[in-house]
Amino acid sequence: MLIALLPLGSSFASTSFDSWSFIDGKTSFFTDFEEFREEWFTIEKEVFEVDDVYATVNWPKIANRAKNLVEKHEQLMVKFVKESQSAINKLKNEDISQGTAARKNVLEFIDSVGLVVLKLYEITEKLSKKTKDPYSYTMRQYNLDIEHYKKLYDTFQTRGSELNKLFYGK
Repeated sequence: MLIALLPLGSSFASTSFDSWSFIDGKTSFFTDFEEFREEWFTIEKEVFEVDDVYATVNWPKIANRAKNLVEKHEQLMVKFVKESQSAINKLKNEDISQGTAARKNVLEFIDSVGLVVLKLYEITEKLSKKTKDPYSYTMRQYNLDIEHYKKLYDTFQTRGSELNKLFYGK
């Protein structure tokens, strides 16, 4: 389910509400996400920067790490939901709608990340199976998966830009 982002400059009941401080100060999301992101980009680099056709790549090991990454994403989302709901429950009544809106924006971002890492896992799993059956995953299928991955990645980047606008105004 996609959640609509609030347009930049939307008016709220309270002009003193700071979305960045609310998310950063009341949850561990940004710290947790930084660690998650490092692992994600490391796996991504291993998958997409194979520069030698004859390079030995341990696809089953990479697929297992990608699977673990999908599980960590789920944990990241659950933890954020719990922490942010607890923080919203402590807000003044006039700030609840803004806290809820900030939370929805971050959840949409986390959801877009989940789709990217899930696709990354699917690709690595197919490459892993290809090590046992060379005909199980064709170059055409791989190219379609990469095209889909790039579209999901573009959505993730768009959501990230929208969060930057919400938090930093840029």
